[in-house]
Parts: sequence; structure tokens; C-alpha cells
Amino acid sequence: MPGFSYERLAGARAGWQRYRCGLVHAVEFVLRKDYRADWEAEVREEYTYFTKEQFEGAVHGLGMRVLASTPIQNPWIVRHRFRGKFTMSTLGGEPCEDPATNIVVVGEKVPRGEGVRFEDRGDADAIGFLELSAWRDRRTGAIRDLVRRPNRTVDVVPWFERGGDLFVLARTSYPRPIVACTLATDSIDGAKSPSWMAEPLIVVQGDKPLGQTVEEALAAQARIGSGRILGMHTGSTYYPSPGGTQEEVAPVQVAIEPLFVEENLPRNTAFSTAGRLRAIEARQLLRAAQVGGIPDARLELNAYDLLARNGRDRGPWIGETIDVADVPLDDASKSTMASLLARPSRRVFERDDGKRAGDFLEIRCRAFAEIDSKDDILSEVPLELVLPRTRSTTSMAVAPLLRANGSVWIGIDDDDLPAAQCFSGNSELLVAPAWRLPRDVAVTSKARAWVNERLRAEYGVVVKESFELGGRFLPSAGLSPEAVHPLAVSVAAIEKASRSLVWVELADAARSASFLADGHLRVCVLRAAHALGV
Repeated sequence: MPGFSYERLAGARAGWQRYRCGLVHAVEFVLRKDYRADWEAEVREEYTYFTKEQFEGAVHGLGMRVLASTPIQNPWIVRHRFRGKFTMSTLGGEPCEDPATNIVVVGEKVPRGEGVRFEDRGDADAIGFLELSAWRDRRTGAIRDLVRRPNRTVDVVPWFERGGDLFVLARTSYPRPIVACTLATDSIDGAKSPSWMAEPLIVVQGDKPLGQTVEEALAAQARIGSGRILGMHTGSTYYPSPGGTQEEVAPVQVAIEPLFVEENLPRNTAFSTAGRLRAIEARQLLRAAQVGGIPDARLELNAYDLLARNGRDRGPWIGETIDVADVPLDDASKSTMASLLARPSRRVFERDDGKRAGDFLEIRCRAFAEIDSKDDILSEVPLELVLPRTRSTTSMAVAPLLRANGSVWIGIDDDDLPAAQCFSGNSELLVAPAWRLPRDVAVTSKARAWVNERLRAEYGVVVKESFELGGRFLPSAGLSPEAVHPLAVSVAAIEKASRSLVWVELADAARSASFLADGHLRVCVLRAAHALGV
């Protein structure tokens, strides 16, 4: 008869039993413990026959590249069947993370001669592509590092309407080997960043006017002639990760005649492909972002903007349900977006030309090899990237939420950053509370506990409960392997602290999303509003 060995242990609290067994058998049990009506059928199935890495290896062996590899914890199962129902720990007594309820691995069959994975082959000679600068806060003397890459780029998002739905044309399977850098810290949730991504068409603007630049790029890259263009809309700019990168995203949304297409884009890289042009329905794009299926936040933000400007609903929120607590909020801490946007300008930074090396960030050059399904090297290219010196490449961005006077309010930090001053001339910037994690905070439960402590210590925000606010996203995959995990936190109380958040109604913030230049904050606001139906 099938079975496994286990040992019953003493020392359980009242009403509980303790057992020692292998991790696989413990996971198999907790994933099926509530299916007792069909127990005999359930125990004949095996859920954990492959690890996530073995699934990925199987996909590669079939000549496919991995576009997504994400463990998923079903929020309902976690809240109703995991939390308070069992605990798991190592033999040394360290708590284990709750197991994933599902694993999603998406593979794409590629033609022979194209790569299926990237391999970081170590340090390479610097190529001088990225520039690191230091900026001094005149008020405190603190130094902030900033990295930039040359040339102004424009995100071009062609879109069209068909049958009442809006479709976005994106370049898919575009190679982004930097996210495969082995110097990046492991993801706290076990997800793997895809080395081939879906993202907008990117155009380098030279001396030609914007409209002409976009028109010529669409003809050259996507074979969309000027006769198919119905109009252009210049979206609001924002900074994908302004805490350390001097990068501004300038989107141009181009209305075109309906064009369902899937074709290769002209090669403009040293790798085997520059991706394919595909049409993605806008609400499907948002759903994919909610589960980490499309980690490029630029496509997501354009989809939100297009749906809103065309009077279309956002579709259902399929992420975790967020429960917001009632908390008294004094009038002094409340504001409106109109008031915040009209606040006096500030300029608090000056460039410190005498400081050449950063203390927080560093530029590294790594050689990346493109590997095919037979493990042959197709190409090897040196690429520069930016990494934090002492912190993790994982960031947490937070939407603090509370309910007061019948409305949901969100806490926003009125900060100063050198990236904002470089682009706008002024340093003030509304941002989401966000942090790079310490390297020893390597799992989700510890990350949330660490964030809760920082919210209380820095802003006086006491957290009642935290919620996953959709899937993680990569703010600048061509520059850094940084992955951002957005959280919504239900606030239990607000205490006095050295800093304070400004509280605005979530609906007001969502309506003003185009004025939120911090990319982390814009994502947090739009996802929170979507999740709560605001």
C-alpha cells in the first residue's frame, strides 16, 4: 500500500496535533485536507510531482521559452483553509511559508534558431553606457545616487476598437536578459522574471518632431502606414523607479484602424529575435497584470488610461479582495489632489560632482548568453545594469488605505527626489511609501512584517492587515532586475511620527492618476481603485 513515514510529536497546544514528516508529504496533505468527501480519489493524485524549476526545464526541453513562471496562492484558500488551520516549520523550528496552491508556467514555442533562455556568464568589461551621478540634499547633506542611460525614448502604444473592445498592439517576446542576472536576489514569492517580455514599442527620439518620429517608427517597425493612423494622444509622463533611476516614460497612444496581426518585428538587437507584434485586449491585459502574467507596468498603465478616456469599464478585479477598516482621520491630515498639485515648488538637490562612486547603487557589466533548446549558445552580449550595493533587488510599494466619513482614503508621501528635479526642474514628488528590502528578508511573510514595521516607524501607520495588490512588476527591465511587489494595507491606527502621510480620497487620486509622476504610486492607486470598485 502507498504511504509515507511520519512521527507524532508532543508539545502541541490544546486542540492541535504535531507531526514530523517530509516537506513534500506535508504540502500534499494541506493542499487536500479539506477534500474529505472525495478523499480516496484525491489521495491517488500527486500535486507536487515537479518543482517549479523542473516545470521550467521541461518547457525549455520542448523547444519553448518561458514567458511566465509564477507560484500562486489562491487568496480565498489562504484565508479560509490555511490561516489559523495549520502551521509548518523546519526541523529547526523556523516557520515555513504557506505552499502555493497553483503554479502557472507559460511557454511559447519558438522557431529553430531562437533562444529559450538566457545565461548570466559573469562580469564583462564596462562599456560606458550607463552614467552614475550623486546628488546632495541641501537640507540634510544626504547623498542620493542616480543612474541614467542616454537618449530620450518614447513608448508607442497603437490601439484600436473592435466589437466594443479595445485592443493594444504590443511587442511580445522581446528579449530582456538583464532580469536573468545572477546578482539579483531571489524573488520573495518564488516567481521567475521572464527574460522575454510584452511591452510597448519603444522609439528613440532624435531631432525630428514627436508626431513624425512616431509615424516613421510605426511604418518601419510595425508596417503600419500613415493612412491607417486615425490620431495620436500624448499621455502623461512618469518616472518608473525615481528612487534611483533618472528615467522618464513618455507614452504616445496611437489610434489605428483595426489590425489583428502576429508577426515578427525587425531585428534590432544582437539576439535571435526582436519579438513579435500582437494585439491584446485591454481588460485581458489588466487581468494578466493582476496575477503577474504581464509584469511590464507601462502596458498596464496605458490600458487603464485608454479604458478611462474611452468611457469603458475596467473589467472585474481578479486579485485578492481588500478589506478596509474604519479609522478616524483628522482634518489636518486630509487634502485633495487639486491642493497637492498646487503646492509650492521645491528644489532641494544639487549635483555633487566630487562624488563619483555611489554608496547605494552601482553599475555592473555582465555578459549574457542566449541559449537554444539544445543548449547551444546563439550569441553573447555584454550589458550594463544597475544594482543596489547592500540592499535587495526586490522593492515593496504600499497603498495605505482606510475608511473615513464613508469614503476610502489613501496615504501618499510628499517627498523630494533628484530624478524629479532633473526632469521637471523641481524636486517635490508625490510617491507611494516604498522600500528596497534588506537582503536577509527573502520570503513574503517576512517582507510584509518588515514593511509593517517601517510604516509604523517612519509614518506612524499601524497596519491591521496587508493584501497582495496584484502581481509584481518590473519597472525598468532594460536597466535593472528590480521587481516591485505592491501591497495594500488596511490601516488600524495613525500614531505620531517624524514623518506623516497626506491622505486623499482614493477616488480623487484615481481620477488624477495622470498627474501622479511616481510610477509606483500610479500603479498602486489604479490597482487599489480597481480592486475596491472606486
